Amino acid sequence: LALFMKAPAHIKEMKAFLSLNSEPGRLVADLNLDFGDKNGFKLGTDPLPNEILDILPADSFAQASLSVDLASSNEKLKSVLSSLDLDLDEIRENLSEELGIDIGEIPELFSGQAAFGITEFDAEDEEPSFIAAIGTKVPAAEVYTRIIQRGLLRALRGDGGDLNPLKNLSFTAKDQRLFISTKNHADILEAGKAEKPIGKEERDALRDGLFNLTLDFPALLEALPLENAGEEEATILIGIISQLQNFRIRASQKSPSRFGAHLELQLMDQDAQALRTLAHLGADLANPY
Repeated sequence: LALFMKAPAHIKEMKAFLSLNSEPGRLVADLNLDFGDKNGFKLGTDPLPNEILDILPADSFAQASLSVDLASSNEKLKSVLSSLDLDLDEIRENLSEELGIDIGEIPELFSGQAAFGITEFDAEDEEPSFIAAIGTKVPAAEVYTRIIQRGLLRALRGDGGDLNPLKNLSFTAKDQRLFISTKNHADILEAGKAEKPIGKEERDALRDGLFNLTLDFPALLEALPLENAGEEEATILIGIISQLQNFRIRASQKSPSRFGAHLELQLMDQDAQALRTLAHLGADLANPY
């Protein structure tokens, strides 16, 4: 299945091509965008270093990575907003008032590289436990002070307030890496790396490209607090998720004007037709009883 889509008015030369393939055991989709030579720009940057990927535990069921040129993307954002008749200065002012962050400082402070992982759900409040590493251009301690303490935290507290909306999070600054996690992963932040970090296959899936996302369904099923769900709901969830193996997304830049996104859903049954299986799962979800 291929669809040729009309470009938005503000990028008249853009062309898009979407392909969707159902194969035994997997569903694959590819989206390719060509903005035309006149609209080319550099969005990609260097591959993610191990110093950032080391923070992700091997038992995390969801992992994501980001690696973009913030300075270039900021300039492109300005032109896009201008073509949409949006005032960037007004947006910056609103964000500064609401969150205490000057977005003009972001490219100067952050490298544009980050990794994120979700490991489990809290049994009581069902909130996810996560851990993240963010690359910085200046010492991470300076970023923490300017962005978190003096900016975000003060803005969220409000004038004269002493409430700490980030009290359930841990922060650690090491060299040019800012680590953030839920409290249960404070020991990993202190060490600067997971005791058992992700392996080579997972690193290769996250290292290159603009954005990557991996979801491990068996690990997700093990992490879900199903004891808090009703018996019928738990049975339905188990029945659906147990038929899925993993889901991956990768966005990449192929040239200054060409970008691509690759999506892949793997089934547990490598011989099953993907579309047929997903149609059955959708029907089960729509009519669970």
